[in-house]
Amino acid sequence: MKNNPAGIFQQYERAINSGDIDGVMSLFDDNVKAAVVTNPWKGMRYDKPSDCVKAYINDTVITAHGRLKAIRIAVAGDWVYAPLELCSDLVTARGLERIVGIDELEVKDNRIVSFRFIPDHTDPQTKSFFAQMLAAPAQ
Repeated sequence: MKNNPAGIFQQYERAINSGDIDGVMSLFDDNVKAAVVTNPWKGMRYDKPSDCVKAYINDTVITAHGRLKAIRIAVAGDWVYAPLELCSDLVTARGLERIVGIDELEVKDNRIVSFRFIPDHTDPQTKSFFAQMLAAPAQ
């Protein structure tokens, strides 16, 4: 089957928006390279890199009733660059409507092998969200 990075991103977005963490994770390679921030105070240990990604997505998007809205999907070879908006309970709990950034995914053999979210700190709401997150987690 031909590698389809844009199609994999669209499946990822649909699974996120339906709250389907298992569907999301079915798209990831077990040894995915990821730049994610987890909650280290939870004392979690991860058997494989995809477990860390699962905890990150579950904590920051799925359990927070998050919704992704891709503004554009750009593909360069195996890479997807998707500027997007994220609305979630974590965001609205801080008096904000949404945050924006870019999901950057590398897809090989129709599996996500590299993943990171790059926040747009030039956006006032995104900047405020991350400043508040660093100051004190929402209760």
